[in-house]
Amino acid sequence: NMEKVLIVHTKYQQIGGEDIAVLNEYNFLKNKFIVEIIYFDNSKFNIFTLLKIFLFNVNQRSLNELKLKIKEFDPDFIYIHNLWFNGSVGLLKYLVKSDINFALKLHNFRNTCTKNILTKNHIGFNTFCMGCGNEYKKSTILNKYFKDSWFKSILVMRYGKSFFKILKSHSFPIFVLTDFYKSYLMSLGFNENRITVLRNYIKPQNFKANTSPKTEKYIVYAGLISKEKGIEELIAAFKKSKLISEGYKLKIIGNGPIFKNVKQQYQSSEVEFLGQLSNEITLDIISKSKAVVTATKLYEGQPTLLCEATNLKVLSIFPNNGGIAEFFPPQTKFKFTSNDYEALKNKFDLLLDDQVVKEEIMNNYEFLEKLIDENYIFDQFLKVINKEISDA
Repeated sequence: NMEKVLIVHTKYQQIGGEDIAVLNEYNFLKNKFIVEIIYFDNSKFNIFTLLKIFLFNVNQRSLNELKLKIKEFDPDFIYIHNLWFNGSVGLLKYLVKSDINFALKLHNFRNTCTKNILTKNHIGFNTFCMGCGNEYKKSTILNKYFKDSWFKSILVMRYGKSFFKILKSHSFPIFVLTDFYKSYLMSLGFNENRITVLRNYIKPQNFKANTSPKTEKYIVYAGLISKEKGIEELIAAFKKSKLISEGYKLKIIGNGPIFKNVKQQYQSSEVEFLGQLSNEITLDIISKSKAVVTATKLYEGQPTLLCEATNLKVLSIFPNNGGIAEFFPPQTKFKFTSNDYEALKNKFDLLLDDQVVKEEIMNNYEFLEKLIDENYIFDQFLKVINKEISDA
């Protein structure tokens, strides 16, 4: 008798790693459970909905949709991903009060920074927040989370405070992507027994390029084009590297708050901006590339871009922050200290050593294959579900 699992997720306005991860997991869990998914969407709301959510921290329409879905589908277990913003904290409040078994997966660190009203509590003594990338400015006393809108910032703070309170004061299981995140939550006083490390599943790729990788002369960045992703520093390091004289290009895939500015400033024969592309096309471009790169300044969850690249037997260059390094062998030669762009330039230079690149690709591939082993992920998930159902 197969258990029924309902996945709940609010899509981002610009499709990101988390949306892709949720879809991958849905397809993966379908092999073992009867699975349905309910999506909420942030691109559709009007000012009255916003005000209502603001006043009551619940989106009544989403809550009604969820209740209806539960009634029709009658799930044994509910698996929640992103609730910001149209999902709303109201869903979590409802599930905590009901007797339905559920768990929540945290994909990023924003829940711990949106809960602060004051900038000093948010960013502390750092120059910027590792959760969301907001920079510290002495002039801003209040946490203006969204640079373009006080209203949205106050909204997210109300959401964050309420979300974090429920997260901390109840005992439902929490999934995180890395050991780093688990220790981070424990340092905030969370009970260790509630937290399970559950990596995002990645389906093996059957691209032709895998068997005899024929690489072309370009590097890929794919993701959000924003300040906190270190995109400008990445471009600068690339332009200083030996790759330029060897005829390499940097292809930048994605969209984001600073896309227009950065494109205007850096578009050239060496740096190409391809805008937002489908996941299939992106993977195809990655599969033929020499390497993928990120210079993110944030604590990231599981880096979708880098894991997809490893899966395609393509090399990754990445900063050593948060849990990113957990997805690579400890002895990797292409990890650099976060914010050290001279080191990043040197990693670009190292790409010209074919022997090093070849060994690295195989090491990364074997390491990731063991780390996100299908059966292991499934067992971890099942353990939590069974425990919840038997405790109920």
